[in-house]
Amino acid sequence: MVQRVTSLGLSCASGYASDLEELNGPKWREKASLSRTSATAAYCKIIAEADAVETVGAAFILYGALVVGGGKSTQAKVKKIFPNCNHSLYDVGEDMKELRKKYMRTFTDIGKEWPGDVSDKLEAQAERFMALNNTVVLSIRCWGQKATLAALGAASVVAAVCVAVYKMRHN
Repeated sequence: MVQRVTSLGLSCASGYASDLEELNGPKWREKASLSRTSATAAYCKIIAEADAVETVGAAFILYGALVVGGGKSTQAKVKKIFPNCNHSLYDVGEDMKELRKKYMRTFTDIGKEWPGDVSDKLEAQAERFMALNNTVVLSIRCWGQKATLAALGAASVVAAVCVAVYKMRHN
């Protein structure tokens, strides 16, 4: 089952590393390590310990975003937002139309070749890894600790004022 996915020839790690270096400089690994959230660490551990069905479910989600939703057209759109990066992550294939067909055919064939319980487990694992991806994305702190503390402080002041106003009106 895993061999079927591997036969797609998808390899995105080097493109992703290249993009991270372009965006964050030569010490990008250190920066990434320092910003690693507990959700990211948990996700990496799950993938490292995954069995074949979990691995294929994760691959469906991880590669799907790049094959079905990515490619050269997405690369061009993202480059408009971040022009100082080649966005090599999106270089998953020259003929995206054919790659999408092959990708979908591969996963459809896996579902047919391993029907019943295995197919149900694959679907459940794909859903699980989509949720895990979302958890990782939502765990990323985009504005940093100072902005988060300032926002929490402001929210606390607003809450305190609301409580005070409520008490004044209801006493």
